Formats: sequence, structure tokens, C-alpha cells
Amino acid sequence: MSFVYPTRTDLEEFVRILQTNKFRVSKYLPHIDEEWFDIIDDCIRYTEHIAQYEGEKSFHDCCARLLYKVAKRHELHDGNKRSAVIAVFIFAVLNDHAVITPSNLKDQAKRAAATKGRRNEELIKRRIAESFATDIMQFDPGVE
Repeated sequence: MSFVYPTRTDLEEFVRILQTNKFRVSKYLPHIDEEWFDIIDDCIRYTEHIAQYEGEKSFHDCCARLLYKVAKRHELHDGNKRSAVIAVFIFAVLNDHAVITPSNLKDQAKRAAATKGRRNEELIKRRIAESFATDIMQFDPGVE
């Protein structure tokens, strides 16, 4: 299975829509500027590269990797965890998935950000992916 990774244009369009504040996930938007788009796009490209290199495991594994990468990124002065929520939300929507509980994404971003170093990175990502199994669901293709 191949996943759709957001492009810079996708990020810009989704952020513009979320900035209307008509969606529950809009409250997780951090301060957005050109630097934010550069950093998030870089994290997405990294996640895409690693997923292809590792043979793209499951969708939830890719979500966990993206969330972990953004949450642990220290180039953002503020909003790493909120940015991780938004990045995973956009990735999920582009891949026909719905985020059932955005607050769990935030909790998992907190979990990733709280880890020290990279000693338990794989364990944390695996636990995050497991939590996403009930929080990020694929749209039912039979529903019109």
C-alpha cells in the first residue's frame, strides 16, 4: 500500500481551511509562518523517505513516525506538539482516514516530546501507533 504525503501546497491549503476555526482540530493550530511550513514539510519528506526505505509498514506506523518527528523537532520555538497534531491530521485526511479523537493526538505528541533522547524511540513510536488504531479510522468506501 502506498500513502499520499502532503506537499507544501497541501499544507498551505489545509492550514487556510483550518484557520476558519470551523473544525475541532483548528484549536491545535500553532503560529503559522513560512518557517513553520518549511519545517513541517521537511518532517513530512523525512517520514516519506524513511517509510519507503523501510517498506512502508502500516498507516498507523507512518502517522506515529510523523507525529514523533514533528513533536521532537526543536527548530520550532513554540507549538511542536500542536504542529504534530496538525501534520498527522492532514496526512490522515489525504489518505482517506478520519481522526476520531484529536485530543489523543495531542496526548501522544506530549508522550513523544517528553521522551529523553532517542533511547526508547522505537518503543514510543510503536505505542503511539497502537493508540492510533482506535483514534484514526479509514473512511468506509461503501458510504456515499
